[in-house]
Amino acid sequence: MSGKKKDKVPAFGKSVKAFTREVFRPYRGQMVIYAFLVTFSVIFTLTTILSVADFLKILFQSPDSAAETIDNQYQLNYWLNRFYTWLMSFGQKNALWLFSLILCSQYFLKNIFNYLSNLKISVLRFRIIGDLRARMYRKMLQLPLSYFGTSRKGDILYINKNIRAPIYS
Repeated sequence: MSGKKKDKVPAFGKSVKAFTREVFRPYRGQMVIYAFLVTFSVIFTLTTILSVADFLKILFQSPDSAAETIDNQYQLNYWLNRFYTWLMSFGQKNALWLFSLILCSQYFLKNIFNYLSNLKISVLRFRIIGDLRARMYRKMLQLPLSYFGTSRKGDILYINKNIRAPIYS
């Protein structure tokens, strides 16, 4: 095998991993964009959920106990508590208004990123399905006529119609 060239393996003899790489290779950049959009959607979802409870806790505490929550700088919530205390320096009513604006903007950004990620994945699905169908069509054109005489027509139609099933699962 050292001096011989490897023969090109036909499409039906490839492993699933190699086939998947070949099919998804043209869409790598778009998949990275999709992952970016989903990540930001999850981040904004978590920040809206987690920030409401913490802010309400600080909002309805006395000013002395709110200052005590910031003493330990090594806590994970240090910067959030510091930010909430800074909001409280504007007074409870103004802090509530500011936090409401921040919360609405977080929900808005979460929904924008969620919408864009759903849009991106649906476009990717349809393009991949179109490529797989075109590939299947090219393969069927290369098959000899004897294949169509010996195989059942329902098998061919079933494969062609259900080519999108792995994409949606």
